[in-house]
Amino acid sequence: MFTLPKEDNLTVKIMNALGQQISSDDLENVSNNMIDINMEGRPDGIYFIEVVTDKNSVVKKVVKQ
Repeated sequence: MFTLPKEDNLTVKIMNALGQQISSDDLENVSNNMIDINMEGRPDGIYFIEVVTDKNSVVKKVVKQ
């Protein structure tokens, strides 16, 4: 998704295709590592994943098939 220049706290939000937030998780002390997002149990479709730090936010579109 994106790289972190230093260790940081994150909020990861999952929104459905209508923009409704369906999940939110706070993660502490995350460095430049991958974040696993478990989509098990969610129906197939389009989702938007937003990753928020103190200084940035990034939204990515994900298609679950």
